[in-house]
Amino acid sequence: MYWTKIYCLRIQSTKQDFSQPPVGRPAQLVIQCIAFEALDIDEKPMSKTATLNLRIDADLKAAFSKLAEREERSTAYMVELAMRDRLAFEAAQVRAIEVGLEQANRGEVVPHSAVKEWAKNLGIDAELPLPTSKTNPL
Repeated sequence: MYWTKIYCLRIQSTKQDFSQPPVGRPAQLVIQCIAFEALDIDEKPMSKTATLNLRIDADLKAAFSKLAEREERSTAYMVELAMRDRLAFEAAQVRAIEVGLEQANRGEVVPHSAVKEWAKNLGIDAELPLPTSKTNPL
């Protein structure tokens, strides 16, 4: 199951009174979307909350407030999203390092001399192919 978030650039409608149901033809509504994001349900904010008090730069607070107003959300919600994004970024970085260490422990490494030779030839017409591990070529 997915949560869906759509950001809309512009909404247009016909000049008619929307307080009354349309008579004879359906109301026209055009929505042009500039971004679409499908979020896995696991990314839904947790229902249990805790309070966190922190001091931030006034300009940063103003930027979050402006973003919150534009997104029609609370400033606290936008700060929470930013914190979640940062934690996800850090977790991905840690996982990438762990994968690299696992590969190194298995001997899947590229000799420094091969990387040096490859880097020396970057930007010339006869670039060398990306060096790969002898035990696990790409």
